[in-house]
Amino acid sequence: MIIRRYGRGPAGPGGNVSPKIVDKEEKRDQILNAAIKEFARKGVAKTTINDIATAAGIGKGTVYEYFSNKDDVVFNSFQHFMRAVEPDIQSILLSKAPANIKLEK
Repeated sequence: MIIRRYGRGPAGPGGNVSPKIVDKEEKRDQILNAAIKEFARKGVAKTTINDIATAAGIGKGTVYEYFSNKDDVVFNSFQHFMRAVEPDIQSILLSKAPANIKLEK
């Protein structure tokens, strides 16, 4: 879903404020990817919403536009990560390699 936001920056031609197009799904993925990196770096318990926002290059309030709290970010980050690695896991499990080789991958 793409929405338009009107920035507070300088007015465009004719004095109008130019709309900023925001892809909600892309922004959500940006937040989740930043969260995954921060959780890996600092651990879930020590990572704050502010850490995630900073890593994503957005304001803390923007995180709360997409997620209700840190637990919501953690849950959705896990789902996001699992969706990303699921094809690789299936490929490994369906391969004809011996079990010990599969576990190493």
